[in-house]
Amino acid sequence: MPLTLNPGTLVVESAYPDPPFELMENGTATGFDIELMRAVCTQLGALAAFVQRRNSKPDHTRARQ
Repeated sequence: MPLTLNPGTLVVESAYPDPPFELMENGTATGFDIELMRAVCTQLGALAAFVQRRNSKPDHTRARQ
């Protein structure tokens, strides 16, 4: 995968906690968005590296504009 900053790794920013989309369970990232990105990375042959967004509170107001 030559188009990633770290070859073979896709960095995914998440807004923990935002259940059921992103949450930590026993120290492991999970939830709908997390599992979807894991599946995408599997199809791409890449690893997913999840990082927490600095402002972890989701801002849904931008989607309404």
